[in-house]
Formats: sequence, structure tokens, C-alpha cells
Amino acid sequence: MRSIAIGVLVTLLGACGTSGGPDAQARGGLRAVKQRFVDDAGCAPGAITVKDTRDGYVAEGCGEVGLYAAACNVFGYCPTVQGQVVSRLVRKQAAFDLGCDGDKLQVSSLNDTTFGARGCARQASYVVVGCFRGGCKVVQNTQTQR
Repeated sequence: MRSIAIGVLVTLLGACGTSGGPDAQARGGLRAVKQRFVDDAGCAPGAITVKDTRDGYVAEGCGEVGLYAAACNVFGYCPTVQGQVVSRLVRKQAAFDLGCDGDKLQVSSLNDTTFGARGCARQASYVVVGCFRGGCKVVQNTQTQR
């Protein structure tokens, strides 16, 4: 009886070891961030791409970009996802800086945390910082150019 219990325990622990780890965490993070972006951006799941960066995740789709971080356990369960749709924040700040209606601005991702905004014959670049420390901040990275 005791040997059967030990055998079952070893089998269960072995199964846990093969299904967890960094790969499971990454897959879980990608799934969790994709679902959060679906909710935040109102975008269909099939229209979204999520990439894992060294600082978190970048989700893109439906003309929006989001920056996220996911806290996952070794089995890929991610109960906490932080971040938001930062392209909306960039658009709002650029509308003020460029003196242009936000609906007339085109926002593009230049890299994981830098964005360009163009509209009304002007353009500027922005860096998004602090997304995982209580809220994203948008900082103009260049002077407004005509």
C-alpha cells in the first residue's frame, strides 16, 4: 500500500514537472495578455498579435497598441495582468501637443515603448514609461516637427 502511494506521488510530481516551467509561464502570459487586450481595446481575438519582450508584452490590433505585464506561476496560470492600451494615451497627449484633433492623428509603434504621432501637418515621438508601476505616463521624446 505504501509503495503504491509513493508510486502515485512520483508520477504526479513528474507530470507537474513536465507541464510547468518558463515555457508554460510564457504561454500563459501570452494568453492572459491577449484576453486582457480583447477586453481593453474591444478587438476580436483573431485580429490581435502579442509578443513577449524583455520588459513585458506588447499587444497590437484594431489600430491600437497595449503594454502589459503578467504575473504567472510555473504552470502558466496568470491571475494578474497589468497595463493598458497606450496608443490611446499617446493620441490624447499628441492631440494637445500638436494642436490637432485626436481623430485626425495617426499613431504608430516605433519600438516597444516609443510611438510616433502624425497629423495636421505635424509630427512628434513619445516614450511611454511606468506602465507597471501604477499607470502609464506619456512623455514627448522630440520637439514637434512640421
